[in-house]
Amino acid sequence: MLHKTKYLFLLLTTLLVTSLSIAQVESDPGTASKLSESELAARELALEMAALLGNAQKWQVDLLISYDTMQEDGQKIEFGERRRVSVERPSHILNELQASDGKREAVLFDGKNITVSEANSSVYARTPQPGDIDATVMYFLGDLGMRLPLAAMMMSQFPAVLEARMRSIEFVEETNILGEPTSHLAGRTIDVDFQVWISSGERPLPLRIVLTYREAPGQPQFRANFANWNFEPKFAADTFRFTPPAGASEIPLLGTLGALAGSGANSAATTTESGE
Repeated sequence: MLHKTKYLFLLLTTLLVTSLSIAQVESDPGTASKLSESELAARELALEMAALLGNAQKWQVDLLISYDTMQEDGQKIEFGERRRVSVERPSHILNELQASDGKREAVLFDGKNITVSEANSSVYARTPQPGDIDATVMYFLGDLGMRLPLAAMMMSQFPAVLEARMRSIEFVEETNILGEPTSHLAGRTIDVDFQVWISSGERPLPLRIVLTYREAPGQPQFRANFANWNFEPKFAADTFRFTPPAGASEIPLLGTLGALAGSGANSAATTTESGE
């Protein structure tokens, strides 16, 4: 059987927060002054993108995701999923997943609790977590050790996270390959190579991201294409409210990570350091 979780990276953040707080990530204040004009422009564009998302009070986007998993015999297998991410500050996130095997799951932050549920399941997992999105994301990733792809993009501190993590960034090319004019940037953090395609339109929106985990066995990649960006979504009154299915039972989120957390939350012992 092919293993979905063998060396599958736990995409804790975009570039990447991991379980560290912002204060724990150090950047060189002199880095910007050492960059070329082209590198400075690329850095500025990446931070404009991050500021757009971090400052927006609400947004929604659809993602088509693929990721590599390394098998025990060294073979690399790609799996995929679709996600819809809905964000409403200060404290609401709904992250809906359809995995390549048909499984449907959701992670909900409602400002009071974190709820993880699976469609057609008789149980759901919940844990109290009052607070804003940033605090809840850090708790979800760091304390609970759960999976939330591209989590940094949902945080108001995304610009600070990105700036602190970047070790280098530069322009690759201007391209229309995604159906509209975009700037293709490539950068590096201490352990991840990242590429991002940013719209050249009115808003610097990310349209595609590729992460390469160069320290992990086989250097697996994560790839995400973004579609249907909406900064004025009309959320229903119950969008960020979880109503348990009839007869469903609540179980504690702690201690049940492998049951409901998503395709990559189990088999933690076999994953990489950033592993999903």
